[in-house]
Amino acid sequence: MKRSLAFLVRNWPLKLAALGLASVLYAGVVLSETSRAWPGEVAISVVDPPVGGVLLTPPGSVTSIHYRAPLDLAGQLTRASFRATVDLSGLTPQVGGAAVEVPVGLVAVDPRVQIVDFEPRSVEVQLDSVLSRTMPVSVERGVAPEGLVLGPPQLEPASVLLRGASSRLAAVRSVIARIALDASGLNVDEVVELEVVDEAGDLVPGIEVAPSTTRVRFDVARELAYVVLPVQVEITGQPAAGYRVSGIVVDPTTVTVSGEAPVVARLTSISTEPVDVEGLSADRTGTVSLLLPPEISLIGEPRAQVTVGIVPARGSRTMEAGLVLRGARRDRVTSMSVPSVLVTLSGSIGDLDALEAGLSGALVGEVPVAGLGNGRHEVPVDVVPPDGLTVVSVSPRTVVVRIAPPAEVLSPSPGNEASAAPSATPAASVPPSDGADATRVADASSSPAPVASGGH
Repeated sequence: MKRSLAFLVRNWPLKLAALGLASVLYAGVVLSETSRAWPGEVAISVVDPPVGGVLLTPPGSVTSIHYRAPLDLAGQLTRASFRATVDLSGLTPQVGGAAVEVPVGLVAVDPRVQIVDFEPRSVEVQLDSVLSRTMPVSVERGVAPEGLVLGPPQLEPASVLLRGASSRLAAVRSVIARIALDASGLNVDEVVELEVVDEAGDLVPGIEVAPSTTRVRFDVARELAYVVLPVQVEITGQPAAGYRVSGIVVDPTTVTVSGEAPVVARLTSISTEPVDVEGLSADRTGTVSLLLPPEISLIGEPRAQVTVGIVPARGSRTMEAGLVLRGARRDRVTSMSVPSVLVTLSGSIGDLDALEAGLSGALVGEVPVAGLGNGRHEVPVDVVPPDGLTVVSVSPRTVVVRIAPPAEVLSPSPGNEASAAPSATPAASVPPSDGADATRVADASSSPAPVASGGH
C-alpha cells in the first residue's frame, strides 16, 4: 500500500502538468465539434432556368446557417464562403406563373466547413411564360407654353416590341415617350427613353423594350399652317443609247407638310433626291428620300417609291427603196416610170440604225403587175418593213407601169443561120427609150431583140 502511494506522489508536478495539457486538448476538441451560427445572409441564385420562362420575384436569401469548422477558420467566413441555389430545370413555365415550392441547396466553398442546418430549406417561386407583344408609342408632352402652337408628333419608330413575363405584359397599358416643352418656340427633335406603364401610370418592371428609345419630332410655331403638295421626282443622267424615259410613277403622289404660314405659302411642291438613270435600258424602281426645305416638317414617312419607265427611243427616217416587179409576164415588155421610191419609216432608233447600216436586210418596194394587160397602168407600191418598223409614207405612192407585146424580131442577115422564131428567156431589165420610163423588162430570144419604145 505504501509502495503504491509512493508511486502516485512521485514526480507529482510533472504528472499534474500532463493532466492539465490533456484537459486543454479535450476542451479544444469539444469546442471544435460544437456547431456555430453564422450571422450573415446568402442570396439564393437560380440554376438551369427553363427556356422561355422568367421568375416573377427573386428567390430570396438563406438567413440562418449553422456549421462546424476549425476555430482558426470560423472567424474568416464571409458570404463568399457559402453558395445557395435553387434548381429550376424540372419546372415548366406557365402563363400567369403559379407558385411552386422548390428546395434550396447550400454548400460551403471550403471543405473544412460542415453545414449542420440552414433556413429556409425551400422557397416558393413563380415561373411565368415569356411572351412578346408589339405596341404603339404615345407622346406625353404636357401643356404647351402660352402662345405656341404644336404640330402632330412624328415618331421613329412609331411602335416597339415588348418582351417579358405574361402576367406583367398583360398589365401594360401604354408605352410613353415623355417630352418637356419650353417657351423657346423651337421645333422639337429629340431621342427619348421609353417608359412602360400600367393602367395607373406606374412603371411595369421586368419588361424589355426593343428599341428602348424613339425619335420624337413635332413643329412648334406661333402660327402653324398645313398644305398638301405634289411630289416632284428629280431625274439625272441619260438612258442608254437608243432608249428614253417613258414615264415616272411616284408613291405617294402628294404629301402633307407643316410649318409657319409664310414659309408654307411659298411652297409649290416637294422634290425627291435625284434619281440617276444614266445608262439604263430597263425600268428602275427604288425608294428615295424627300428633300424638305428648312423649317418645314412632313406628316408621314420622309420617303417615296419611284419607278422610272425606260423604253426604246422611237423616231422616223426616210430611206430610198429600190423597186422590183412582182408577177410580170415573161412574154411581155414591162417598164416602170421610176426605179425607186422614198419610204418614211417609224420605230425604235436601234431598228432604224440597223436597217440603214444594212444589218437587218435591204428595203425593197414591190410593184404587183400580175393580171395586168397591155397598156399604161398606175400601180401602188407595196413596201414590207423589217420587224419592229412601220411604214409612214411612200413617195411616190404609185408608179406608172407600161406593158406591151415584145418587139418584132429583126430578120436575120444573109448568112445568119439563127432561127428567127422567138424563144422564151428570163426577163431582163433595160433602160427606157423615151426618158419617161426608168425600168423595162422584155422577153428576149436567142438573138438580141429590138427594145420596145416606152410609148408602146
